[in-house]
Amino acid sequence: MNGKDPFDYDKVKTRGKFVFYLRDGTRTDIDDQRKQIITAFNPKLKPKQIIKEYIEPRSSNPYQMPKLELAIKYAVRKKANVIAAKLGSRINNLKFVALMLEAYTRHGLRFAAIDVKGAHWVDIQLMGKVVALHRQKVSVNTKKAMAKLKKQGIKFGNPKLAEATKKASLDHTRRANEFAVSMRPVVKKIQKGGAETYQDIANNLNNQGFKSRYGRTWHPSNVRNLVLKIAELKQTQKLIKNS
Repeated sequence: MNGKDPFDYDKVKTRGKFVFYLRDGTRTDIDDQRKQIITAFNPKLKPKQIIKEYIEPRSSNPYQMPKLELAIKYAVRKKANVIAAKLGSRINNLKFVALMLEAYTRHGLRFAAIDVKGAHWVDIQLMGKVVALHRQKVSVNTKKAMAKLKKQGIKFGNPKLAEATKKASLDHTRRANEFAVSMRPVVKKIQKGGAETYQDIANNLNNQGFKSRYGRTWHPSNVRNLVLKIAELKQTQKLIKNS
């Protein structure tokens, strides 16, 4: 930064192009978030500089941020930066920090937010250190509290661990089977279309917008697992039919 204040927009040389990252389900609706960003940057930010916009849908899982990942990838590809109306609880989300830190370290992508008056660059490295220290403090306090409760005779853990583990394993298998059954016609159609390798199938699934059972992108490894699971279920059905 050559001694310049990284949080002062006026003193930061931008790449000139921006990707908006907005979040549904916050107290501020999408239109107001968009207006807040434009107002904070005005007159420095021109409409033609806003090259794309991603809206994160409402989710009960704070670690699921598919639109943020897409926004980062697009911004890196277009040599742009990302602007968000508000960070909010995202500052305590390790996945969020990790995503932004990797983009900043590897590609020089900058992230701006307007939680406070005006538009400010987020110091991702500092944020990562703060979050790590916060988590460490929480861990230490939790261990102290548990040690105190143990002295009082309180036992931790599930008294029916074996039973619970077996139930969880069966549930996991059931879900995996159901997912494989639902994906079988999709994979079959892709293979008929000429896909020969796991990478070919993964590319097709990603291009069509399909997600893995855990909501992630497809890779040769999880495609292989899916194909093997489909084959296993098919063989099982044959055995049952012939028995």
